[in-house]
Amino acid sequence: MVAKPYRGIATDPCWRNPNITGVSLRTEWGKVEPAKGVFDWTFFDQGISAAATTHKSVALTVYSGKRTPEWVYADGARKLELTRIGRKGNQARTMPAPWDATLLADWRALVAAFGARYDSNPVVSYVTMTGPGRGGELYFVNSPEDLAMLQTAGGIDVWVRAAEKIASFYASAFPSTPFLYATGEPVPGPDGKNALALVVNYCEQNWPDRFGIRSSGLRPGYPARGFVPQSAITNKGFQMLKAFWSARGGSRMPNGTLAGTLDLAVRYGGRFVEVYAKDCNDPEQATVLAEVNRRLKTAYDHDLK
Repeated sequence: MVAKPYRGIATDPCWRNPNITGVSLRTEWGKVEPAKGVFDWTFFDQGISAAATTHKSVALTVYSGKRTPEWVYADGARKLELTRIGRKGNQARTMPAPWDATLLADWRALVAAFGARYDSNPVVSYVTMTGPGRGGELYFVNSPEDLAMLQTAGGIDVWVRAAEKIASFYASAFPSTPFLYATGEPVPGPDGKNALALVVNYCEQNWPDRFGIRSSGLRPGYPARGFVPQSAITNKGFQMLKAFWSARGGSRMPNGTLAGTLDLAVRYGGRFVEVYAKDCNDPEQATVLAEVNRRLKTAYDHDLK
């Protein structure tokens, strides 16, 4: 994964690292579509060009949710004023209602353009879907006020239908490229677990060869909340929760090592692991990454695509 996804992608050290086989390129809706129907694919194009030159693959993500551009609201999408309850305190967030008809129309158009440009590109290994959650995962709301709002809007079922519809946008736009949901319970408790399972099962049943899941919470002591480790889904992978960053003052994730954590991902059947740039660039982790690459290549010997 790259350290600064919006600047200097062509010269990022990831392309020269022999222990990296692919790079996750992530950007925001407003950067690729700064105005309705006006697209700027420069960042992805530069990354794909660098990947082709260095014989690597890429994964692509366009974030929506809390990173939705203002023109979408001006277009008529309903803006939700949310409060995320977290361990570091409450945080205010705004995002469109995932079920809003204007949001869905605008997002469908973006996804269609996205697929038209990159689905046939052999360097693109997979894309991560966004839209139903407030960020890159499917987490949606967790405060009492926001849960009440959701109930008034139609309950968790309205969110499930939106997540399924958004997946259908990607399925149409990327007929030859795997598309993944980064898992997460959209609401706390049993309702969230059930909603996640409904969406995953729907996608798996409709697109068994292309749909996949990714957990963004890989860490010592995994499994992460919101993942389905027992799933038989073929396209399954992981993203590190954060960097270990051992060369700069010790582990940021205590009680474990990068080697041990990546071993868990392989043993859980992951076909890929997204590791943060700080660890990829850490010379102390070079042999760790090389060994994981060897194990994944032995197990699968090809990319997702």
